This record gives sequence, C-alpha cells and structure tokens, in this order.
Amino acid sequence: MLINYSLSDKGLKRLNNEDAIYTSSLLTLVSDGMGGHEKGEVASSLIIEEFTKIFDDKKKIIDTDIEKLISNTIKNSHQKITQYAKENSITTTIGATLVGLLEFKHSKLAVFHLGDSRLYRIRNKKIEALTTDHSVYEEMLKTQKYTKEEMSRIKKNKITKAVGNFPFIEPEINFLDAIVDDIYMLCSDGVSDLCSDEELYQIVVKNRDDLKKATIEIKELVYSQGAKDNLSIILSIYN
Repeated sequence: MLINYSLSDKGLKRLNNEDAIYTSSLLTLVSDGMGGHEKGEVASSLIIEEFTKIFDDKKKIIDTDIEKLISNTIKNSHQKITQYAKENSITTTIGATLVGLLEFKHSKLAVFHLGDSRLYRIRNKKIEALTTDHSVYEEMLKTQKYTKEEMSRIKKNKITKAVGNFPFIEPEINFLDAIVDDIYMLCSDGVSDLCSDEELYQIVVKNRDDLKKATIEIKELVYSQGAKDNLSIILSIYN
C-alpha cells in the first residue's frame, strides 16, 4: 500500500498549471502538459481521467496482464486527446508526459513512463532514478559521441515520447519489488530541472517522518531557483 503526500503548483512564470496528478493507495501519477503547446492542461487531465476509470478498483487488475492494461489505457488516452483536438479544430500539437507507479500485487510494483517526468526511489540511504528521460539529450548522451561542450548546448526538455494528438507511442514499463519504508518520488521536470538528486534526497531524509513538510520544502527550493515551470511532487512511502 502506498501512503501519499502530494503538491502541484503553477510556479512563478506560467499563467496556469498544465500538470495533473493523482494519488491512491495503489496508484500514483504525474502528467505534465507539454509546455508552450495549446491545451496542455487538457491533455494531462484526460490521461489522469482515463487511468482512474480503470485502476480505482483493485478487483479490476487482479490476474490481469498489467503491461497490456497499462499500454491500452495510454492508448485510450491518446485516442481521447486526438479526438479532442479534432473536435476543437486544433491543428497544433497537444500532449503530455506521464510517469506512474502502480501496486498490482502485494509488494509488486509497475513503473511506467513517457517523456521526462521522473520517478525516484529512496532506499538504503541513497536516491536512485528509476526512470530515464525520453529526450533528445538522453539519446545523444547514450551514444557517447558528443563532447561535454556539445552536450551543454542541448535543451534537456526536448522530449522524444509523450501522449498526444500524434501517432501512438508505447510506454516504457518496468517491474520491481517494494520493501516496507521505501520512499518513491514522482515529479515533473519543473522540479527535476531545478533540483539536484542530492538536494531532493536531503530534504526527504530530513523530513522522513513528515513527508508533507518535505513536499513543501521541495517547492520552496524550486521557488528559490526561479520556478520557471509548473511543478508537481508526489512522495509515496510503501507500507
């Protein structure tokens, strides 16, 4: 079971919040409407809405092909966003990233994502990223063909995967075993772009007994760095 503490905020520079989040004892989600695009907040909300239809009831997911169920739910989200764009004569790209954590059996978790919203785990006095951004920057980094100077000129938020009114893209799905007192952190790039892994770790560990306070301190850190984007944080402790 996941015990969750969450926060979502428009930040200091954006006029509205295009992020959408969801938490329950089984499922946590962060979806970030694609910044600079029309109706990003609609895309992120449609994704969350589609997931809550399926995953609110644990009985629906027992003895189910979880990988297929997650993929199909994202496919349905893609269709809803595409339909919305057509009905509203939107010719530009609209879409959103997604990162999710689902407990589908006792101590068995599914991690799924598209884009650069992230999931971290804090265990054994260290923080570990459980997702790798789907971005041009990460693809170039993997090739090991570019110098540090060349990489420094690449925008980290140019993503290669998302859910939107473009051809459907399969999510990356992985499975892991949970341990009691694991802490999982889901966040949008409005957090990860401005906070180092070490800074996030120190705030969470310091406030391990008050994770609500930890979310507030992370927000304050993002604000101190300019909060140029929307920011969303979910801290989930496995119990």
